[in-house]
Amino acid sequence: MEPMHQATERLTDTANSAKEGLEKSIHQTSERIQDVAQKVKDYGQQIDNHAVEAVGEKLLKGADYVNTQDLDHLTQALKNQLETTVRHHPLTSIGVALTTGYILARLFSRP
Repeated sequence: MEPMHQATERLTDTANSAKEGLEKSIHQTSERIQDVAQKVKDYGQQIDNHAVEAVGEKLLKGADYVNTQDLDHLTQALKNQLETTVRHHPLTSIGVALTTGYILARLFSRP
């Protein structure tokens, strides 16, 4: 096997392993969000607060959505949403990017 092919194979294996780990982390996080969301929803019912109950319900729906989608679909959906946002709000997007870059540069340039 030639060195380039071996390197490509190792890189592919590493990427697949990272993807599997990320999918597992997403699933675990989704389960934790579902637990918290159910508690929020139950608390909203106990105190008869429909706004709190609605927040819990939305969190449950969001966690369920994330839990039922595969990583490729989620990343594509996020990419599409980001592209749409940048197209509709280009100046705001540039401002957010510049601010984020400035903050990260300040954080990482400190000793």
